[in-house]
Amino acid sequence: MAYTAADATTFKARFPAFDAVDDAVINAALVRARRVVDATWLADDRQEAESLHAAHEMTLDGLGATREAQLQGFRRLKLGSLELERESGQSGSSSTYNLTTYGQRFLAILKRNVPGVVALGGSS
Repeated sequence: MAYTAADATTFKARFPAFDAVDDAVINAALVRARRVVDATWLADDRQEAESLHAAHEMTLDGLGATREAQLQGFRRLKLGSLELERESGQSGSSSTYNLTTYGQRFLAILKRNVPGVVALGGSS
């Protein structure tokens, strides 16, 4: 399958929860995703990875018609006597991909395309 870059139209067809998001916002998120997902990735994975990365980023920004987007920034939400607790930041990791289902799906594709680095010990 040949690579075709995603745009707002193909993105919204794939992720209808973002139908109300302005096309310019989606296209900008896709451009930022291409800084991470580049020509070294498998052609079959690129458009999906770009779209998942953009969906992850927009969800973190509170965009989209998903519960994740609506509750973004909260670590705990209790409805009985309404108790809300905001996230205080990511501790121990620089990755935020685990904070959304889109990011978790992106990570699976990332691992397939960017294998871990193996450090070989040398003699001194």
